[in-house]
Amino acid sequence: MAAPLAYGRRRAHSSRAHNMASDHWVEILRCPQCRGTGIAELSEGDTALEDRADTVPAGFKVLHSPHGIRFYCIACNVAAEP
Repeated sequence: MAAPLAYGRRRAHSSRAHNMASDHWVEILRCPQCRGTGIAELSEGDTALEDRADTVPAGFKVLHSPHGIRFYCIACNVAAEP
């Protein structure tokens, strides 16, 4: 069962082929300017810099920074709030 995390994230443990454990979570996004919303699915890499967005909701884009993944509203070009 997934445990709720801060900022609308939910983390769940699942397995890939060959029983390799992997962490996956969902992040609920909201644009502070236009109030657009969406749900992104992410999975954990070996380090925070290797985390990846498996799905990006329509209207949002993902940017990789030295601090990890950031989501932006395409229409407003502002950072999405989790």
